[in-house]
Amino acid sequence: MSKPTYGEMRTRAERIADQKVKDAVLAGLSALQAAHGDGWVEEINCRNLDLSNSEYCVLGQVYGDYEDGVTDMCGRDGAYDHDWAVEHGFNTDGSFIHLDDAWHAVLCDKGAIPGGAS
Repeated sequence: MSKPTYGEMRTRAERIADQKVKDAVLAGLSALQAAHGDGWVEEINCRNLDLSNSEYCVLGQVYGDYEDGVTDMCGRDGAYDHDWAVEHGFNTDGSFIHLDDAWHAVLCDKGAIPGGAS
């Protein structure tokens, strides 16, 4: 399967039914695109993608480690920022299920938009 383009990923994210998850994933997509252009998506291995695992989450796959990714991207002078990570769909204050489903749908599976139209 070929890697989706930024436009395809944003279109998939727009179809996520849960507004909070959708807003967070869209913010995360925008942040990754601004920081890395189109190249970051090539780092994603969909078979391993797991938002609850710091090595296999989106930032873990792009940066090698979740915390390194947040620290680099959040612009807080090298400090880890949990709130920024939540606002950008890389972490959650609750269950990872919906966030994980959303990132899988956006990055890996055109037909699997959580709560969206098929």
